[in-house]
Amino acid sequence: MRKEALLVKRQQEDTGVGEMTKLHKLLAAGVAVFVLAGCGEADDEASGNEAAGTEPAEETDEDTGAEEADGDKSIEALSEAEGLELEALEVDEGFAEEIGLTVTSPEYGRFATGETVLFEGSIDHSEDLNGDKLWVRINYTEPGEKPFATEFTYYVPIEEDGTFSKEMTLHSGKGQYRIGVRAPSNKAGEDNQFYDVVTFFAHNVDEELSREVEYTTRGLEEELVVTEPGGYLEAEGTFTLAGEVPHAEDDHFVLVEVREFGNAFNSTDVVIPVDSGTFERELPLYFGEALHYVEVKVYDPEEDLYYDSANLFVKNGSDEQFVQMDEYRTGLQRGVTLTHPSPAQPLEYSDGEAYRIAGEIDPDAPYADEIELVYVTTKMGMDEATYIVPVEDYEFDDDIWLRFGEGEYEITISVPEEGHDRSWSMTYHHAMQLTQEVTGIEDKRSLLPSRGIQSDHPDIIALAEEVTEGLTDEREIAKAVYDWLTQNIAYDVAKLRDDTFEYDDSALKTLETLEGVCQDYAFLGVAMFRALGMEANYVSGYTNVRHAWLDVMVDGEWLEMDPTWGAGYVDGDEFTFAYNEDYFDPDEAMLAETHRRLDVMY
Repeated sequence: MRKEALLVKRQQEDTGVGEMTKLHKLLAAGVAVFVLAGCGEADDEASGNEAAGTEPAEETDEDTGAEEADGDKSIEALSEAEGLELEALEVDEGFAEEIGLTVTSPEYGRFATGETVLFEGSIDHSEDLNGDKLWVRINYTEPGEKPFATEFTYYVPIEEDGTFSKEMTLHSGKGQYRIGVRAPSNKAGEDNQFYDVVTFFAHNVDEELSREVEYTTRGLEEELVVTEPGGYLEAEGTFTLAGEVPHAEDDHFVLVEVREFGNAFNSTDVVIPVDSGTFERELPLYFGEALHYVEVKVYDPEEDLYYDSANLFVKNGSDEQFVQMDEYRTGLQRGVTLTHPSPAQPLEYSDGEAYRIAGEIDPDAPYADEIELVYVTTKMGMDEATYIVPVEDYEFDDDIWLRFGEGEYEITISVPEEGHDRSWSMTYHHAMQLTQEVTGIEDKRSLLPSRGIQSDHPDIIALAEEVTEGLTDEREIAKAVYDWLTQNIAYDVAKLRDDTFEYDDSALKTLETLEGVCQDYAFLGVAMFRALGMEANYVSGYTNVRHAWLDVMVDGEWLEMDPTWGAGYVDGDEFTFAYNEDYFDPDEAMLAETHRRLDVMY
């Protein structure tokens, strides 16, 4: 019966990876054709023994049975043992005949074999084809649980004389496989399109898993070679990934995605630099005792994209999970290396609210001298807090705070863009992102230090204690802080007029200069309350312009205050102190007439 050739076109899909893009090549489903071939024939093996002058050993009944079961590895013997009837392989009558396809191995359309199949033959009219590779899809069709993805793809080169040959591995161990072969079109306008040409079926009798590294067409074009490990590895906790990318420049990277097989939500990206065409790095198996899928992506500088290029699997025998650490190309390009936490830090963290962030900047990296700080954001659910970690002599090392209690934290480390100024709103680029499971801490979002709010600094603590000395009533304490702010901090008219907001604006800076704008009154007020152990938050919103004020918890309820409006007034370019008590715990209706709350900054 005539088999109609099926036209299949590859499809592409773009997906974002942090700041980088990875391009996945998805192969459209269709009728497939499978090709499998066996090992050497029994007669060949016998000839080899005879030539070597080996005397046959005396056989016992047990020896004879074992040889029948295991000794004869020919396709014919294995197929007979599996009860398979051998029939000659036939290619499709349509496109296969049109291009003159002949398959010399395997000889049969359905057969039993060991873990590999030799696929070889020739194409009479290969010069007319729009491509130089056969697309081979091997599908593991055995019922039940599958050890890997069911499909494995080979791209078999077609030589200039039209011949092809490839020893292919049956990737999932013992069981049934369907092998479909597609050839590139020979028609104008059908680039990157393939037709089915032959299908065959193989039964792998070997129990052992043996998988090669799977390469995409992009990986083959870039001549990517993963030298370590192979396509399947069993490891304990970590493994080494190494390879060669001969066409990559020394400032290029390979992007490696490591994810828990079968769980797309457990995934992390690692960027590995290329040095003289090679790359190597020890990688954690982040997700504990599970099968890890590892995908290697090669960079295309013309398109500024990373393309899926190769994949492999690693089975982790250890149940230890590690902090998930996604690395971004910008971080490596700017020379950022994180020394703490290390990639081997356990996923679960229970050492309190303080969390150390440490690392270094490569002095030879572009704009290294400009990096005066790294910007750290912690996020749990919808809650977010930010911190600034100073950089001195190309190193940074400081504590941030895990303030939202127990749960999964997303911690992002960023660096300022090249050529930045010192403005508060400078642009930052992600260098890396961590996922950390935190246990054993309380929610102290309104008590701990944060960006601009150095409530743990000795000078802030001393000021807060001095201003409230002898007071025990919380409302009186709150009023004392409000009074001090309104009577001691001058409004900085020039700062507002000239927009000279800087990234290091803070409570401490306000205390040193005794002047500031609304954000600075709020910074210092919140810092003083937190230094006294009272919950307080920075409030951002609008009056007729962008504005900030603060909340403080007094006797179990939030009390609002706006020390900026309570301090005085501006006339032209001059500020005049004029104390106003109305903005300490103002009536809600009165405040709503002039103030519109937008957000709380912890």
